[in-house]
Amino acid sequence: QAAANALSSSTLSDSQKLQVINIAISEMKKQIAKTPLDVRTKLLDGSLLNRVGLPDDALAVLEDAHKQSPDKQSILFEIAESYLQKKDSADALAAAKEAYDLAPAYDQAASVYATVAIYAGKQAEADAVFKAHPDLEASDDGILQTYANAKQYDKVAAIWKIRFAKNPNNPDLHVSYAGMLYNFGMKQQALAELKNAIQIETSV
Repeated sequence: QAAANALSSSTLSDSQKLQVINIAISEMKKQIAKTPLDVRTKLLDGSLLNRVGLPDDALAVLEDAHKQSPDKQSILFEIAESYLQKKDSADALAAAKEAYDLAPAYDQAASVYATVAIYAGKQAEADAVFKAHPDLEASDDGILQTYANAKQYDKVAAIWKIRFAKNPNNPDLHVSYAGMLYNFGMKQQALAELKNAIQIETSV
């Protein structure tokens, strides 16, 4: 975990980060060899390998862990992440759906499945999840970002409309929306949202 966190360190050089990561990967391999039945170690290793952009290596470890513990959803989440990194949306969606089907009431499983479904262009599958979890689509930042990445501006706008209705006196929401609009290249709309934020701030 410390090695993964080192990736975002502002005090380490790239060579130092690489050294930390290589040590961590090497030590994880040794630990797995010592305790081959320890699924948690394999999950941590797979997660680290995903974090450093080695999805094929991650899958080798994670698929083995999945065989040992087929009902552990966190393993399937990481498997889905590996496939997403490989641009394999079909296999990512299959892993996410498998995790969701194990416990459909689990919010994280619903979030992962819906997010991957949107990424894969399977909106009907995502909508089925949202029907079972009515508050998920509007409240989950990951889903909002996935819509944004897919340039589904109508979905993004609809979510923000719901958020504004729930918190009409929160200027920070308008600032966040302005930032997203700016990233879309919608500078005039972003400016309007910033003005809304200022108006709310000064009127409270």
